[in-house]
Amino acid sequence: MTTSVFTEMLTIFHSSEADLPKVLGLFEQVMGNQKNPHYKVWEHIDTDSIVNDIRSNRQYKLCKNDEIVAVFTVLLSDELIWQERETHTSVYLHRIVANPKWKGEKLFANIVEWVSDYARSLHRTSIRMDTWADNNKLIEYYKTYGFSVLDTITTSHSCSLPEQNRGIEVMLLELPIELENGKNNFH
Repeated sequence: MTTSVFTEMLTIFHSSEADLPKVLGLFEQVMGNQKNPHYKVWEHIDTDSIVNDIRSNRQYKLCKNDEIVAVFTVLLSDELIWQERETHTSVYLHRIVANPKWKGEKLFANIVEWVSDYARSLHRTSIRMDTWADNNKLIEYYKTYGFSVLDTITTSHSCSLPEQNRGIEVMLLELPIELENGKNNFH
């Protein structure tokens, strides 16, 4: 599933290498705009991990016409962060960045809807994500979309993790996916 239309103007596509300057610029813009003691943001971003996400068709872009309004990465497994909790029944959402110009437009709702459809198409039971454990504002925001807090862990220092994800305390969050018949996939 590479394209999905939510309104007449918003579409989701795989990011391409040609998008890299815009994608990195978006990360830089967000990091610059959110340097605030009350809002945690990446201090730096592992450019190699972004390039790898794009080359591996794991990064998607939410577009309005030709403008990238948000990017996000989707993984089908995440043993590095979820460790023994990895069940291979979830879709993992990472590195969500929205253009500050679009703040307040609830772009995350479009992303959650698309990822839910994608998870359903793969018969996955949930969407999982993580964020800084001390970012209460963002955790509460994700809860408004139905995500539940599962646990707090400290990530490893593995070089397999992007630099910004190494050795930090994160909150694990999960959103159950409903089946087409309205029943929840959890047993």
